[in-house]
Amino acid sequence: MNRRLFWSILTMSLFLMACSTPSTTSPAQIIGTTEWHLTQLNGTAIITPVVTLQLTDTTIGGQGFCNSYHGPLTIDGNTIKFDNIASTRRMCVEDGVMQQEQAYFAALTLSTHVVRNGSQLQFLDVYNTVLLVFDK
Repeated sequence: MNRRLFWSILTMSLFLMACSTPSTTSPAQIIGTTEWHLTQLNGTAIITPVVTLQLTDTTIGGQGFCNSYHGPLTIDGNTIKFDNIASTRRMCVEDGVMQQEQAYFAALTLSTHVVRNGSQLQFLDVYNTVLLVFDK
């Protein structure tokens, strides 16, 4: 009987661990850690161009789909906020690039918290929808 109980508890524990979601990361833990490369935007895989994100104590910056960008960063506890993102004004003529860049900036602006899972960084909105996924 003890053996059956042991295996039941072990099985249930493994099941619960597999179903759990990574916990929210304090935004302060990712400041200045590395340059992040975008791998997903609103659920769509991004391979090229290389879109980057760098974070300091008070600013964000990087290379978007076409333009470089920067803006203020506000951290309050476990929430993160990007406002007034400014970018260079190059016009890229490749099909859909400017729309992707606008979607990227909009997703940054909608992000409210961060989850770090190994080498992956996810930005989520207030509804816990994953908007952006970055990798080192």
